[in-house]
Amino acid sequence: NVIICARRDEMLSNVAEECRKINDSVKVLKVKCDIANESEVSQMFEIIKTTFDRLDCIILNAGVSMGEQFEDTDYSIIKKIMDINYFGSTNVTHKALPLLKNNKKSRILVVNSIIGIIPIPLRTGYAASKFALRGFFESLQSELWKDEIFITMAYP
Repeated sequence: NVIICARRDEMLSNVAEECRKINDSVKVLKVKCDIANESEVSQMFEIIKTTFDRLDCIILNAGVSMGEQFEDTDYSIIKKIMDINYFGSTNVTHKALPLLKNNKKSRILVVNSIIGIIPIPLRTGYAASKFALRGFFESLQSELWKDEIFITMAYP
């Protein structure tokens, strides 16, 4: 079983179709959700809880970037980047934890960025969001060992 969420229905349908091409017996639950919107994330998890009693793994892959000098960037862009890249991912994780705890040895996969380790110019807000993810999930891992929930961070 696979649960996918995205802001756009077309993306959800395309990914669901790709999943079925790989394995035609897979059950795909598509949920339209903007992870920067707390109420949409809550609604998504209500749907998930009524469909499944546990989660084996969550993959946090949502993200946006920027490409200009910080001083030239409208500050609302910085807030949007943090809302999606950091707060969205941590909110999804918060809502997923009860379902992850229902399964032994579950996993959280965080798609971070090498910019979360080595910042570069013109990506100031993006770098901040990815550094924040790194710090959050490295800290969270120490809290979740006892529940056998493991965190993997990928740095493409």
